[in-house]
Order: sequence, then C-alpha cells, then structure tokens
Amino acid sequence: QRRIQTPLTGTGTSATVLLAPLKRYGWYDWYTVPAELPSDFRLVICDRPPGNTLGGRYGLMPLLRHKLPQAATILLDDAERREEQSVLQQWAKEAGWTYVIKGGREGAHALVTVP
Repeated sequence: QRRIQTPLTGTGTSATVLLAPLKRYGWYDWYTVPAELPSDFRLVICDRPPGNTLGGRYGLMPLLRHKLPQAATILLDDAERREEQSVLQQWAKEAGWTYVIKGGREGAHALVTVP
C-alpha cells in the first residue's frame, strides 16, 4: 500500500489505496470487494491480478459491473496476451461491453466501454 500511495502523494494526486486479497468466486478468483469502495466509477485501470490467476481478469465484470455507469471506461493492460483477449470476449458476450485494442505485440492495452 505504501509503495503505491507514496508516489501519488508526492505528485499532489489524491487517491485512496485499498488492499484487497484474492478470493475464490466459483470458477474464478478476484479481489475481495471492500465495503468502503465508492458507489460508482468512471475509469477503471485493470493491470492485475496476475495472468496465472484462476479466471484471469474476468472477475472485474461480475463483481464491479453494478458500480460502472453508462459510458464508463476500463483500461485493460496486457491486451496482447491470449488470456486477456479471452476475457475481453467474455465481457463483450456477457455484458455487452465493447472494446478496441491499442498498441502492438508488446505493451498493448484495451479500451473497454460500458454501454
């Protein structure tokens, strides 16, 4: 927490950093959603959990979907990886989220839009 919070404070950026352990949700793992999480988000940056986590980054959609208003944006890192592309396809199929992959073979990210 300090490793992330300290650089933010030094830039004058206001942010709250919450630690959340991974938890099993049926066929996938995702972070425990803290009770103090804000009620809605306009921007989500998804750069975790690690690629070898059960279900990869899928859990963002079922666990945070209700906190994402229409036209919210999700930046999904590592979109060049097969696992992340599979997650993007699942999100599109199950939630109707649209996405565009930006970047090349290394360092690509996806811009995901909540309809």
